[in-house]
Amino acid sequence: MSSFHGRYALGQKVAAADSAQEPGLLGDERDDVAMRYDSANDIFYVLNSGRVKTKWVKNTSGGALKPGSLVTPDTSGTRMDTDVVQCTTGTAPCGIVDPFLTSDVADDELFLIITKASRIEGLGGATVSKGANLVCGTSGKLVAGTAGNIVALEAVANNVLSDVSCDFSTARPAAAAGVVQTARVETTTANVNAGATLLPAVPGYKYRLHDLSLIAVGGTTAGITGILVRGTQSSSPVSLMDAKIAGLGRSVVLRIGTATNGLVLADGASFAACDANTAITIIKDGGDLTGATAVHALITYELVAA
Repeated sequence: MSSFHGRYALGQKVAAADSAQEPGLLGDERDDVAMRYDSANDIFYVLNSGRVKTKWVKNTSGGALKPGSLVTPDTSGTRMDTDVVQCTTGTAPCGIVDPFLTSDVADDELFLIITKASRIEGLGGATVSKGANLVCGTSGKLVAGTAGNIVALEAVANNVLSDVSCDFSTARPAAAAGVVQTARVETTTANVNAGATLLPAVPGYKYRLHDLSLIAVGGTTAGITGILVRGTQSSSPVSLMDAKIAGLGRSVVLRIGTATNGLVLADGASFAACDANTAITIIKDGGDLTGATAVHALITYELVAA
């Protein structure tokens, strides 16, 4: 067991000035077995939540953070990889505050956040149904939404800790702003029909699309009018690419701007910067997609500072 795991486990936190913080560990992200420290017996024990990914961070919010609440990088400072603040409506979370803490995280304390888990507790802020996608509401609490990187594993009532699965590990780092990047995202047919996130929102930054291609795989497409790749501009949802079914044959690469079948917004607006703190999403147009098992999106983009 490493010194990180031996000294820090779920349920622990320390003051920033504490020499026990072991400089150099702040910001480390580890794939680990969920463990908790039993101070009464001076032992660590494995929790039934199984394997999780955790990150050792610092609260720079100026106030307390509740266990199970959502946090986001502190864009006002210089250490976005280590400093976090309370997530608010419209900002993208980077993790869940260690739900096994027995008290709130004070300002300037160091603690663990959960960045990926098949099952962990999150602080609910509204009644949600089993299987619902969750986003940040008020006070860092989980409420129903469309982001797709947090999912409720049970139906829960208002303001309770509830079991969720989460994965913040695929979020694009804001440090890459201004650099053209590419991503290949596979979305199942079911998720295309329901709506899914291709690129998650990055707090303090805007997406600007450079290029985009869609490929239907696994079968002959049917049922839909087309597929929409959407963003948000001037606070309104827009279709950056309106991909018609005639161009979405199996294994065919349909590129944005293709006449008739890969329609773009007027006057080049598909390649203008989208609103800050908003995601790029994909969803069916018309009836449900059938035949194909998935749609691959090949995306070239950059992040622009808000």
